Amino acid sequence: MTTRFPGPSQPATRTAPPDAKAVSQIDSALAEIGQRADRYGVMLALRSELSSFAAMHELDAVMRQRCRDFPAQLAEWEAVVEYLEEVETKYAIALKAENAQPEN
Repeated sequence: MTTRFPGPSQPATRTAPPDAKAVSQIDSALAEIGQRADRYGVMLALRSELSSFAAMHELDAVMRQRCRDFPAQLAEWEAVVEYLEEVETKYAIALKAENAQPEN
């Protein structure tokens, strides 16, 4: 754990380092999505913060539309989306657990 030094009116807090496994899974999912986007000529803008998975769901809708006549590619895309949904679920569970813990 790292210690943050308090500001003038801020109490000291301890924060845990990011979960390396979760970060690795998210990096893998984003890399896979980036590769698929390159293959199909889709322009993406990815940010490093994990505030929302809504953009990924929007991309899913676009990819499903573009792949509707290409069942093999659609199956590959669905595998990526399934993995992304697993990561999203794990993130939501971890966030809920983190928010349930009392502040120090």
